[in-house]
Amino acid sequence: MKHHIFLSALIAFCFLPVTAQGEEDVHDKVFNVGVKIGFNASLPVISSLSVNETEINNFRLLHKVGNLASVFCRVNIGRFFTQPSLSWQQAEGEINFDLPQTRLTMRIQSLQLPIMIGYNIVRQRPYTLSFMAGPTLRYNYKVNYTSLPSASRYEWLSESTPYDLNVCTGLSVRIRQLFFDFCYEFGLNQIRSDFHCKAPEISTVSENARIDKRMNAMNFSIGILF
Repeated sequence: MKHHIFLSALIAFCFLPVTAQGEEDVHDKVFNVGVKIGFNASLPVISSLSVNETEINNFRLLHKVGNLASVFCRVNIGRFFTQPSLSWQQAEGEINFDLPQTRLTMRIQSLQLPIMIGYNIVRQRPYTLSFMAGPTLRYNYKVNYTSLPSASRYEWLSESTPYDLNVCTGLSVRIRQLFFDFCYEFGLNQIRSDFHCKAPEISTVSENARIDKRMNAMNFSIGILF
């Protein structure tokens, strides 16, 4: 349902009226503001997964589609621009592993502060092609893991740090005021997630699990520049 709402919003963006005067203003302004919405796919890079200190090498990742929304401002200096943003993202994924057979679903809601430096490779009205890169600070304010089946149900205990530091690179295509962004985020710091088993009756030993990972992501968004 949420994805349907975001898809409807994306379609509505495409039909927003863009006047010739607006096009002229966007190209000539030193300072712009903008909004964008879109989808993401979280790509966790798991460096270690263990249960009771036993390393598990046989695990599978399932990437799911999440949502994003962002507001930003842009300062233009010739062909270059600086673009700080405030972004909200919801990332989803799934981790499957044995010992015992367990499926962990992940949902993370976060606030991000990207600071992008961009260069307009092509700038010929009404089209612009830009390359962007810069650091992104992410704060994961809501983390939720659930597991199946219930016989081996794990409960998430804690995350080693709620903060991620990423490097983001991307391309942006603009047609008048409408633009499309495709970005890839590389996670720099490692995050440890700790779990314990909620079904001690099946074993005399309390089971604990740990996942060490870095969070990469692909983002696709559409927006309007004013």
